[in-house]
Amino acid sequence: YQGTNQVYYIQPEKVNAYEGGLKTQFLDRRVQLNLAGFYYDYSNQQLQDTRAGPVSFLVNAPSSEVYGFEVETTLRPTAGFRIDASLGWLHSKYKELTLQGADLSGNSLPFAPKLTAQLGFEWDVVDLAGGTITFAPNMAYSSRQYFSPFNEIDAPGTPQVNSELQQGANAKVNASLSWSNDALTVRAFANNIFDRKTYGYGLDLRGAGFPYNFLVPSAPRTYGVSLRYSF
Repeated sequence: YQGTNQVYYIQPEKVNAYEGGLKTQFLDRRVQLNLAGFYYDYSNQQLQDTRAGPVSFLVNAPSSEVYGFEVETTLRPTAGFRIDASLGWLHSKYKELTLQGADLSGNSLPFAPKLTAQLGFEWDVVDLAGGTITFAPNMAYSSRQYFSPFNEIDAPGTPQVNSELQQGANAKVNASLSWSNDALTVRAFANNIFDRKTYGYGLDLRGAGFPYNFLVPSAPRTYGVSLRYSF
């Protein structure tokens, strides 16, 4: 990009990515288990650096890494009943990064919760009027995640309060009740049933002279009805 008196060049982002996994079925296909592991080694990873103004600059992080694993399982103990569960563990780190005079080496990457999990089931409750009524609740968990590469560090000489730019650990419960046949599905749903107040994004504005930071709420409790017809 071009500044007032100078042209800045951004290095291309490069990553060495390694992944491996396993998909299995056993007990007469009543149990399915999927395992996956990964390691990403970044050089010159591109990221946005928001500075006073507020103005965002595209910059390079010289070195960063992400690695972790995921486990997914589906259990079918009886006909008409299925349990789904998943677990993910993630390590993310800037191995080398300095922004606005602050050494951020060792900080976590933004939007990278260390632990995520999901648990739910689908239960075909009863056959009715040529279709099946299915009840499907689920719970989704996420550990803390940061919205900024600064994490909780403030740039020297600025009024930044970057500790506000994060979302703590939280769990949300969703559920649906549907009736379906071969062609038609009528579904009533409710998401975030307990109306957990969370944020999905945050941006430093205190460093730009505002008396607050910019935080975007995630969706509150929502509910509705959907109709799907296949032909």
